[in-house]
Amino acid sequence: MIFRLLLGSISIHFLLIVASCQPSGKADEAMQSLTDSLYAAQPAMHGLLLSVSNHDSTLVFNAGWADSTDLVPLEKNTPVLLASITKMYMAAATLRLCEKYHLPLDTCIEFLLMPETDSLLRADGYATNRITLGHLLNNTSGISDYTETRKYQEVTLQHPEHIWSRREQVYLAVSESKPMADPGIMFHYSDLNFLLLGELMEHFTQKPFYQSVRELLQFENHGLRHTWWNELEEAPDELPPLAKQYARSFAVDSWKLHPSFDLFGGGGIAATARDLARFTEMLFQGAFFSKPETLSLLTKIASPLPAGYKGYRLGVMSWEKNGKQAFGHGGFWGAMAIYYPENKQAICVIPLERDYWSWAQDIAWKIHAEEIY
Repeated sequence: MIFRLLLGSISIHFLLIVASCQPSGKADEAMQSLTDSLYAAQPAMHGLLLSVSNHDSTLVFNAGWADSTDLVPLEKNTPVLLASITKMYMAAATLRLCEKYHLPLDTCIEFLLMPETDSLLRADGYATNRITLGHLLNNTSGISDYTETRKYQEVTLQHPEHIWSRREQVYLAVSESKPMADPGIMFHYSDLNFLLLGELMEHFTQKPFYQSVRELLQFENHGLRHTWWNELEEAPDELPPLAKQYARSFAVDSWKLHPSFDLFGGGGIAATARDLARFTEMLFQGAFFSKPETLSLLTKIASPLPAGYKGYRLGVMSWEKNGKQAFGHGGFWGAMAIYYPENKQAICVIPLERDYWSWAQDIAWKIHAEEIY
């Protein structure tokens, strides 16, 4: 087994070097060979999509199955659920909202939420007059996460067909848990922060949050025609069905779980690998913002540094490796979208099994390090 793993690693490294030395067409062939080899070495991931985007060129490579039960091939344009990568879209839309309505990030959420939501939070001990937009975006609000409650986990796994509402998930968080800390004191990753961002968007736009995100970020004008909110919007007609994504450690797959379990801002977006890579590249190049300084806010470190800080910025994860910086996000089902400012390159690695989440991050770094494109 060890020999096989070493051999696979050596082969992958060799293919990366070969690809980096090839002219464009040959490099594409080498990248497809790499994708095939990665999948062949780890068929338990069911299927694999790689996408690289820089300088207005976006390439997608595919291997494996969109549905490994019925052996439906995974195509380049097979869409997937992005899960928590959705938080980057929510953050971008929130910052655009701030530009449009001249809202500073230290604006408190007290009068931006629906009165019922504000009352629920206050009754549970949350000082909504001190929790700001910035606190929601960088997960320092002190708000607990409904996904960590026993009831949410039991209902999701034992009754996967259950249809959740946003109100139900907000109520679950406040009824089953208490505040983690005062605002700005500690980092605690919570999907509820992003559900609340969706609600306050509706306060300003008077439209459903998913429509607000689409319009604030101008999906159509930016060519993101294969990006939509699963269950809440119609999928583009020309695309294959959503891939079946797996979470072996939870004994579930994305076709069994009703989309509402992860839909209202913490997750919910479906997209092709191409659209995801293009969005990631455009986001970190400021394409969605009207002011250049807004982009710097996206990657700004919280100050003062909160307890438990893990490099999270405004709806964006950050990493540093060998002195090089990167930004992006991962999702529950295993997808990873990363942008490398050094060469203005976005790399998305999408295995169809969530247990390959850290593996996907490592592969993205290796592709970047070899400077194939």
